[in-house]
Amino acid sequence: MLIELTSDMIQNLDIQAEFNPPEVLQLIDNYLVSEFAPQDWIRLKYLRGKALYTMNRNKEAEEIAVECIRDGIAEDDFYILVKCHVLQAASYYSTDAEDRIRPLLEIAMEHAMESGDYELMLHAHCAFMFFLRHHSQFEQAQKQELRIAELIKRVPPSYTTASAFGSIAALYIEMSKWDTAIKYYTQALEQAQLLSMDVYQLRLLNNLGSAVCRVEDFSRGEKILQQGLALAKQMEHRQQVFYFTSNLGNLKIQEAEFKEAIAYYDKCMEILENVPQKPPMLLIDLYNNYSLCYWKLHDREKSLSYINEAIAIASDCGFERDLIQIEVNKTNLLVEMGNYDEALVIVRRGVKYYNKAKDLRQLIWVYRSLSRIYFLKKEYKNSYETERKLDRITDNYIAEIQRQEVVTDVAKITVQDSPTTDSPSPDYAKRKVDSSHGFIGCSKAYHTVINSALLAAQHQNTSVLILGESGTGKEIIAQIIHNNSLRRNQAFVPVNVGALSSSLVESELFGHTKGAYTGADTPTKGFFLQADKGTLFLDEITDMPFAVQSKLLRALETRKVTAVGSSKETPYDSRVISATSQDIRTQLSENLFRLDLFHRLNTIEIVIPPLRERQEDIEPILTHYMRLYATELNKSIPYIDRSLLDMLYTYAFPGNVRELKNIVERMYILSKKTRWDAQLLCEINPFSFAADGLNQQPDYDEEDTIVKALIKAKGKQKEAAMLLNMSEATLSRRIVKYKLQQYAGKRS
Repeated sequence: MLIELTSDMIQNLDIQAEFNPPEVLQLIDNYLVSEFAPQDWIRLKYLRGKALYTMNRNKEAEEIAVECIRDGIAEDDFYILVKCHVLQAASYYSTDAEDRIRPLLEIAMEHAMESGDYELMLHAHCAFMFFLRHHSQFEQAQKQELRIAELIKRVPPSYTTASAFGSIAALYIEMSKWDTAIKYYTQALEQAQLLSMDVYQLRLLNNLGSAVCRVEDFSRGEKILQQGLALAKQMEHRQQVFYFTSNLGNLKIQEAEFKEAIAYYDKCMEILENVPQKPPMLLIDLYNNYSLCYWKLHDREKSLSYINEAIAIASDCGFERDLIQIEVNKTNLLVEMGNYDEALVIVRRGVKYYNKAKDLRQLIWVYRSLSRIYFLKKEYKNSYETERKLDRITDNYIAEIQRQEVVTDVAKITVQDSPTTDSPSPDYAKRKVDSSHGFIGCSKAYHTVINSALLAAQHQNTSVLILGESGTGKEIIAQIIHNNSLRRNQAFVPVNVGALSSSLVESELFGHTKGAYTGADTPTKGFFLQADKGTLFLDEITDMPFAVQSKLLRALETRKVTAVGSSKETPYDSRVISATSQDIRTQLSENLFRLDLFHRLNTIEIVIPPLRERQEDIEPILTHYMRLYATELNKSIPYIDRSLLDMLYTYAFPGNVRELKNIVERMYILSKKTRWDAQLLCEINPFSFAADGLNQQPDYDEEDTIVKALIKAKGKQKEAAMLLNMSEATLSRRIVKYKLQQYAGKRS
């Protein structure tokens, strides 16, 4: 008989995974997969991943999240898709993959919206708010706060709602708005007490007590912290006892009672004596606080010894950022002791580090220290020059803050029914344009493609085959895979195989030596070596000559290439992504493409459906390109009549997204109207859209359209024909018909 995983059990394990992860790991490791239904087992795997993340075993947590996402896609399980995208994103903080966090969180929010589950929406939005707070994007984070506050009203009190209040409070702590933070921490604490969540109460009491101390209500702050300390001792929660004791010491520093602060820190050290592996960050914080206390008590030697202990730990652990910050703090002590030269060396190291990190806020801090040291050394010219640099950095920092605060809110496009109405389409208002990847949409098919691309990105050596009609965005998907992989800082080399000369394909791919053939005057690296360490994208792979396919197969299998004219094999390290708009399986059956090469290329297959099969994406794509060209061409965004959308929905789009993009550009260039409807669509695109049932316009409208296109193309008929979406031969006949030869200069 299967064990049923109830919602209460899941919530309890979810809380414990955050506050007591070893116990959760031990419990789950004792279970067998055969004891649970498949969906329940996936949930247990996720909870195991969350516990590992809490224990800072991020790599293992990421691997579990990826595996669960794959299962979630197969099962269409929104709980797993939301939770595991958030978990995977969380595992990338403070790593080289931080640029992958936002796309993952946006996908999590999309899945949460699609699920209709308010609790999942709350979880996803809180994770996104944390991301914005982490990047100091406070204005955007506050907008998330409004959504979160609204969602809390829709969800019964639970750990999720209490945690949401705590997340909002943490945002205001970061913004130094202590009163608001106290309000939200109080609400979170009330819910935690209502639900008897003792472990979470400990965290909240600690945070609330610290926030109250920041508004200098020390008696209330000490009362809250003592209450938390008593609860932690009652629960025999040694870690929380340490935190409360440490914060009581911090409170005494704020009250300038440094001896009492040292007494609390001594108790902290006693607690750590019985811990076999002492957390380095806790020791660093403790030694820093000891140093501060002894400095305030004018015991400089003890102060220096403690800060040196903190520096040694940060150095041993490779905590470069913390090391630089502690060392710069140390300069205050060195300057007081008259050790200007040693202080100068440290501050210069800080300047170099923060310049490289482009951290303007910290640069302001270290340049102030640098100017002061030069002044004390009586190097007044250096001090003056440093002050001028400080002024420029401060200006740049203010400009950056202002840039982040500016909301580039492009005028909203209003979709209107015919005839004129002032209200926007309710359907349109619900749509969300997702262009963060460059691949735009909101449909289920869109999410499947994006999820598949992001999964492929995590396996940096795996070959990927992308299938889709011309104009669907195969190269964009290839770039998404590259940009979200560990190869993202290396070259992305796109190659259109169909555009290569059949006689030179081998030379282009693998390179050639000097004199390998007539005209080979210099040795050349092929595309494989140009993409070394990065990604090679072979578009229209089915156009590759059959004779070269065997050599490509060998190169993929051996991961070595042989230049034309050479017998030496050269190793390469690049991922190969290939794509085709042809029916590759038909080519396999007709022996036009090697089956063994297909299997080598097709480790992961991504199919992009044509635009006509994902009609939900037409409106977001239309919106995206209208905004793009409005900015590019410096034009206002027109109103969209519902009749235009209805006509687009019924159109087959043989050119897919590329064709829709060209339609938008053409309408901006060839029309000055502030309202776009089906009639205008037919007038400007007469060879794609028939105006059946619409009031026909006289021929001079077509003539005017052709004149505008020829002027835009500067008389080049080929470019004008592309703008008009007609063949060059058809355009030539129209030019003769309307006697427009004076506008037509060149045929190509």
